[in-house]
Amino acid sequence: MTIPLLLDTDIGDDVDDAFALLLAARQPAIESGCPLQIGTYEVTRQARIGETERALLHATDDPACVAVAAMLDVYLHELRRQETSMYDPATLTLAYTDEFVNLQRGRFTLRRTDADLTQLHFDPQGTPNGAASVAIHPTALVDHLLAAITPG
Repeated sequence: MTIPLLLDTDIGDDVDDAFALLLAARQPAIESGCPLQIGTYEVTRQARIGETERALLHATDDPACVAVAAMLDVYLHELRRQETSMYDPATLTLAYTDEFVNLQRGRFTLRRTDADLTQLHFDPQGTPNGAASVAIHPTALVDHLLAAITPG
């Protein structure tokens, strides 16, 4: 059994998941043969929740759903937003399905741009050592997330 290494990061930008990449996505990990599956922010951020989902969560009798709705209330209010992206949950679905996030196989490498910055690069023509997200089905993903957390 091969277990993929999941990361939620950007391709070509300075690596912002510094802790995860320090531990897991250094060049030795990339060359280790562990298949990488990267949910890129530019793709996964397209799945969004907002007022409709917040109201649905509040309307349940489930304490966990009501708590999530309350957190969403505060988050949206504090950031003065109408909705927020679900990039982390989108990437996490890659652990058990590719139904919501489409992947393209290719070659990942790390390139040091200077003493403090490292960039993750993806070559779809290179010898594959993983896959990166290239498309998402946002409505299906949000429906899946809601079905998973709301009482049946």
